[in-house]
Amino acid sequence: MTRLAIVGAGLAGSSLIHWLLESDFEGDLTLFDAGDPMSASVGPTLLCHPFPGRSLAPHPHLHQAVATTIRLLNDWKKLAPQLIRPTHMWRPLKGSNLKRLSQSHRDWWLKGGKHVVHNPWIDNPPTIETVTDTDIDSIPSFNTPYPALKTAPAFAIDAGELLPLVHQSFKRQSVSVVEDTVHKITRHHNQWRIKTSSETFCFDAIALTFGRQTKSWFPHLDITLQSGSLMKAEPMHKTQVESLSLNGLHIGQHHDGDWVFGSTRWSSNQPNTDAEKQELLQRLTETLPFAPTMKTDDSSIWSGTRTIYGSDRMPLCGELPQHQNIFVLTALGSKGWLWGPWTAKLLQRRLQNEKEIDGWNVVDLMRANAEDGWYSPFIQS
Repeated sequence: MTRLAIVGAGLAGSSLIHWLLESDFEGDLTLFDAGDPMSASVGPTLLCHPFPGRSLAPHPHLHQAVATTIRLLNDWKKLAPQLIRPTHMWRPLKGSNLKRLSQSHRDWWLKGGKHVVHNPWIDNPPTIETVTDTDIDSIPSFNTPYPALKTAPAFAIDAGELLPLVHQSFKRQSVSVVEDTVHKITRHHNQWRIKTSSETFCFDAIALTFGRQTKSWFPHLDITLQSGSLMKAEPMHKTQVESLSLNGLHIGQHHDGDWVFGSTRWSSNQPNTDAEKQELLQRLTETLPFAPTMKTDDSSIWSGTRTIYGSDRMPLCGELPQHQNIFVLTALGSKGWLWGPWTAKLLQRRLQNEKEIDGWNVVDLMRANAEDGWYSPFIQS
């Protein structure tokens, strides 16, 4: 394999190229970037933390995923340290979260817990602490009527500014970047041809690493598209905060001090921007009664769409069953920065002909191989 195309320049494609370059991939790499403004990878500030669900029970490969993400972020942090910041994720214990988070904390992480001996995350374990009065005194905006836990490692990532810098670094390492949309892939002898809006290219192998386009490329695939929005706004009184998740509202802080919070969710037409702002401001006030008032004049709304494989909400990755040397990495969904770099690392090893890859079964795209699931009208042998 000497010429490899990566179609999709979000987190999946960028992580894959990073690992290929690090492993001294022998061949030519070309990244196709459609410049999709609604790519879920390029929000103003995105949050990464180990337990995005309602449980602190560790997935068998969670410790590996977290370590891989930290390794990637440490590498990319060299490009712009201010765009990747360590934080804590605050999780107020309310409603169903109260029982599930508390119980899983006791069962898996506290001495004497009934699952502690089976916990696979024994090296460099996460910190899971009860929020104290001192914590609240230091961040009064995060004061809620509920007890809370805070977990780490966690990161606030200004992805919309970060990924362009990552792509520039790829160019300096001789990666070709084509800023165009791929419309069709066809087989020609022993090569694959990629047709864009303006040109045709030939490759030995292709990795499809797009997100929301997956549904149109594989129309029979059982995946879900979920759209949402984040609001970026400057507080009247600037204060340093960490990250918080409550009632479906995720709150982080941009490197310029603005708060970034969301997301509203919609599945068809995007709501009016002013209506979204009002809804998010109302949800912020209801969630955090002590949050500062936000200035609205210079506030902005960013919207994106993520792809989710609903059966287990894990990525889909591997070689297409009917097309040799066409690979897919998609469905990073709501856990992109947590599982995406690790899955991309597995694919990098697969592309470089490793046979036994620990964890491959977790992301193998054949999990979603229902009838015609991986048929694509845009790929012709």
